[in-house]
Amino acid sequence: MKFVIKKVVEVEALRRPLPATIEMEGEPAAGEFRVFLSKQAREKIFVAGSHNPMGNSHVYRENERGGVLIGNLFYDEIDGERITYTAITDAMPAEEADAGSTHVEFDGGMLNKVMEEANEHIRKTGHNLRIVGWYHTHPGFGVFMSGTDQNTQRQIYGTDWHIAIVFDPIRRDYGVFYGKDSVPASGWYIFDSISEGFPPPMKLRLRYTVSHLQNRQAEEDFALLKENLLEEFQQMFSPIKDVL
Repeated sequence: MKFVIKKVVEVEALRRPLPATIEMEGEPAAGEFRVFLSKQAREKIFVAGSHNPMGNSHVYRENERGGVLIGNLFYDEIDGERITYTAITDAMPAEEADAGSTHVEFDGGMLNKVMEEANEHIRKTGHNLRIVGWYHTHPGFGVFMSGTDQNTQRQIYGTDWHIAIVFDPIRRDYGVFYGKDSVPASGWYIFDSISEGFPPPMKLRLRYTVSHLQNRQAEEDFALLKENLLEEFQQMFSPIKDVL
């Protein structure tokens, strides 16, 4: 997994109450830093990571896919204790990234396009949001950060609050990593970004082949694909609200 980005930007945490937890994944460690992942962003990562651009809803992507995570760094004070947390409110897939069987690569132009679109959306909402990390898939390889992934995290998302999410669409598993050393999170909190007052997530756009786009059946095929995927995910997680 290779990303081409120029620098890591440090930011000051904004004060905001901890989001209401609707689920917990794993066992979040007690400490001053926490990760909150919205169910809306989680759904987008799962659907985009499982979508097959050839239109076959029964064949998952063999190539890695990735994108950026949107949210911000916040803090709250509870009983005199300062708790810092990264809230991930949305995810933006990079559908045009150059992908191979074991890598995904953003060139400078693609990365700028993704970031510009994300920043334009953020400006329109008027909310204090930013890119807080990245995600990518490991189809059939399991959930881990490879040496190249760790290098990407260290060089590009190298603050304590930056997040990486790895999703294996074949094994139906995912994990969260944070900080410059890609520390595996023992657990994280799931919340509803809309209920918390964040803007609705951006509409998910997935790429089809030219021949598939010419077929008006494409939208129906995608709707069926999404329905099948969410039915599978609901066996692992509590019901996920539609965000598309």
